Amino acid sequence: YDNFAKNSDILLKMVGAEAGDLFVSGENMDAVGEQLEDWAENELVLYFANATLKLEGKEIETSVTCDVWKEPDLVKNEMIIDGRLPKYGNEIVLTNNIAKELEVEVGDTIYVTGQKERMDFLVCGIDQKINNMGLKALLSYEGLERLNGKAETAILYVYTKENVVFDDISKKITDEFSGASVTDSEKTIQSTMNGVIVAMAT
Repeated sequence: YDNFAKNSDILLKMVGAEAGDLFVSGENMDAVGEQLEDWAENELVLYFANATLKLEGKEIETSVTCDVWKEPDLVKNEMIIDGRLPKYGNEIVLTNNIAKELEVEVGDTIYVTGQKERMDFLVCGIDQKINNMGLKALLSYEGLERLNGKAETAILYVYTKENVVFDDISKKITDEFSGASVTDSEKTIQSTMNGVIVAMAT
């Protein structure tokens, strides 16, 4: 408890919660993200989608929620315990709990079904998450496009430069992009972390 609950960075990685300084949702997030990348206030923009997939191991199958990142190697709150993040469109990361359930490890092949046909994926990494009961997977956009034909960004996680004020950047985004919703990551993450810390302390 002392090592994890009092260190927010480690705790965020355990939960598997990307933070950023703010996150943006709404329509046409891919186009919005491309513009936000050019703004002087922003340091990094991460593109996120999700999907429900059916995974098949050697003799067992299960359905999971899959986190999907345009550039997985840029994600900050990811706790890989074996292997690495996906580099190619035929690779997938499983949580430790899912890998155990499917009886697979790094280097094994599983079958994944999305909206289209069933395809084989190489397990390139095992990670650790405690959200969603630790039952998750992770793909790159290239991997989801291979399965479903497209990957559509749902949320942009934006890391701003030092001394950028949330209220100022939030107003600039909503003024520039009609219908965009901007959330202060610090407040949302703190609320989530408080719940996790209470659970860990009991």
